[in-house]
Amino acid sequence: MTAISIGDLAQTLLQRRSITATRQIIDRSTADLATGQASDPGRHLGGYTLPLSDVQSSLARNEALQGVLATAKVRTDVMQTALDRIDRVTADVTDTLLASSQAGMVPGLSVKGRQAIGALDSVVSALNQRSMDQSLFAGTATDGPALIPADAILAAAETATASAVSPTDIAAALDAWLSDPAGFATAAGRGNADPTEVPAGQGQSIRLDVSALDPGFRSTFKGLILGALMTTPRFSGDTAGQADLARLAGQSLLSAAQSRTEVAARLGVAQARIAEASTRLSAESSALGMARNDLLSVDMYEVSSRLTEAETRLKTLYALTARLSSLNLADYLR
Repeated sequence: MTAISIGDLAQTLLQRRSITATRQIIDRSTADLATGQASDPGRHLGGYTLPLSDVQSSLARNEALQGVLATAKVRTDVMQTALDRIDRVTADVTDTLLASSQAGMVPGLSVKGRQAIGALDSVVSALNQRSMDQSLFAGTATDGPALIPADAILAAAETATASAVSPTDIAAALDAWLSDPAGFATAAGRGNADPTEVPAGQGQSIRLDVSALDPGFRSTFKGLILGALMTTPRFSGDTAGQADLARLAGQSLLSAAQSRTEVAARLGVAQARIAEASTRLSAESSALGMARNDLLSVDMYEVSSRLTEAETRLKTLYALTARLSSLNLADYLR
């Protein structure tokens, strides 16, 4: 049988190919030894990468959920801080209004009314607070403020109670206006009361349903508006009417504290669920990470042997290449 030989160019190309392949083995083995994991998962798993893909997908999903929960945690923490601020502001003005409505305190009622206006402005500012460029108390309409400015709310309330004469009638008219969906919610609300659903895992979500239009804030608005109305022209010089307004305002704010506590408690439940979900997802991610490590872990002895073998082969190929490159016609014919 006639032997088939290859030319010099073909021989050179084969040697280069062998050198390149051997270098790749060395690089891959070096990386495997450095990390303890396969740098080529497909080769390491024999092409069956479905389990690894499932683990990677679960890890990516958990990472995304943890990011959403971290954002929700910041949001609810800031909301709780805003509620604390409202409690402090209203507590101060409640005591002031109740005390000033007593006999002997009448001359300072207009001043107390201005304090109620300032408190209303602080409450509206707290409910219009933003975090991470999102409005916190505007429901799902997070791109804008939850409420119109305090002076505009007061103007709308004056219009809604314009036909009422006595402080008691005004308080009743305010109750109706604040409860009517076409009243306060439409006139003063910029956002909505739609709840936000925060995903927390497979088929799980956490409901955030605290907004500026929450019924739990109605008594707060009622009390502050009643106090602010003491400064309006229709009660100018009417100290008896101002005293009645101050008394009704203080009583409304006193009862509002319990309503706001219930709102804060609802928000606290959501905060607890967010923390629980974050802990659970963190534990799941740790378990998934260990599963991924198990799938990609390599036998260090086997890899070390493969690296030594590849290095020896590379040295041999370099030596052979050097010998072939030094050949000339005279040596060949000798």
